[in-house]
This record gives sequence, C-alpha cells and structure tokens, in this order.
Amino acid sequence: MAEFDYMQKAMTEYDKLNHSELRVGVLDKSGSFLQMIAIVNNNGCHIHAKNYPKLRIPVKLPNGRTGYVFKESVVIPARRFMEKTIMDNEQRWISYMENGAMRIASEPNVTADDIMNNLGRSIVQQMRQEMTDWKTPSNAPLTIQNKGRDDPLIDKGKLRASISYQIIEK
Repeated sequence: MAEFDYMQKAMTEYDKLNHSELRVGVLDKSGSFLQMIAIVNNNGCHIHAKNYPKLRIPVKLPNGRTGYVFKESVVIPARRFMEKTIMDNEQRWISYMENGAMRIASEPNVTADDIMNNLGRSIVQQMRQEMTDWKTPSNAPLTIQNKGRDDPLIDKGKLRASISYQIIEK
C-alpha cells in the first residue's frame, strides 16, 4: 500500500513538472528600465537623436569634471548573452530535468518545486557568469573612458544582479 501511495505522489509531481514553465531574465513586470537595457544589450540598437540635432553623451574628463560629446547617432552592438547562455547549457538543463524526473521516482522527498527551483538558480548563475565573461564586441572607446575599463555587459552590476527566475503554472 505504501508503494501505491508513493506512486501517486510521484505522478502528482510529474503533473506539476508538466504544467510548470521556468522564466529567466530581467522579470520586473513593470517594463522597467533594466528590461530595456537588457534588450538593447542583447539585441543591439542604433540610437538616433530625435528631439535635438545630436545626442548629448556625458563623458568623464581627466580633471574629474563632466563634459559632453555630441553625436548624431550611436550603435550598440548585439551581445547575445541570453542566447549564448542557452546554447552553452541547454543539453545540461535537459539532462538535469531527466535526472530530476528519475529522482522524483526514486526519492520520496524530492518534489517538482525542488527540481524547478534548483534549475532556476543554476540558470540565473550561468547567465550572470556569461555577462561577467563577455568580452567581444568590446566597449566603444568613449564607454571605456567613462567606465574606466572594457567590460561590455557590466557597468555598476545592476543589470547582472537583476537576472532572476520565476516558475509559472501553465
């Protein structure tokens, strides 16, 4: 009888897995500034001056003051950190889910929530690491001057820190 009860629990957990979706990224529901920054960095963007003849870009001057450079447009190249994270890790995630399904069947205390939360934390870490490791294309000379380094996807670290996950019931 205990085996039957356990089998029912395992089937319930499998059903949970089948009706769950894992989302990873900048998940702020309000359409935040950081979501826009993530999209621009991932996809690239050509920014043109709209309301004025030129864009006004602040720059740090050697004397510590702020000056400005005026440009008609700037190009932010695509740095597809999201896709690269998927391409580099997708097979590992599939294996993890297969092993997780086996664990649900063989370990009575393992749940679908355990499996999904562990995978979510792992993907967040992998995406953050991809952002940290990203080097090409490098920052523009003006960006390097402002940041003091060539670190294309990291400025103050807010975007990287905003990467999170959520599990959605579908």
